[in-house]
Amino acid sequence: MLNSQTNPESVQEVPAGKNTITLEEFLENGLEGYEYIKGELAPISLPSMIHGEISVNVIRYLDMHVYTHQLGRLYTAGTTFHLGDSEARCCVCFDGPITRG
Repeated sequence: MLNSQTNPESVQEVPAGKNTITLEEFLENGLEGYEYIKGELAPISLPSMIHGEISVNVIRYLDMHVYTHQLGRLYTAGTTFHLGDSEARCCVCFDGPITRG
């Protein structure tokens, strides 16, 4: 799947002087390559090598635990989650039952 991290050319240009935006405007426009932080647009930067190394280490141990104890599923970076009308991505995501002990 192509996104702003795999295809930097897909990053949309923000109109000049438009660095503040409402959440509604952000969700309506679906600005690929930007995230919404406290009313401002911030370009999503490409992950660094250290980011990739940390992600692999987290996934390695977390996956072993989740799989061994049959707790649910893990998803890696690049997986898109549909939340209502919007989408979200994360570095490592867990999906499983929530139990209270």
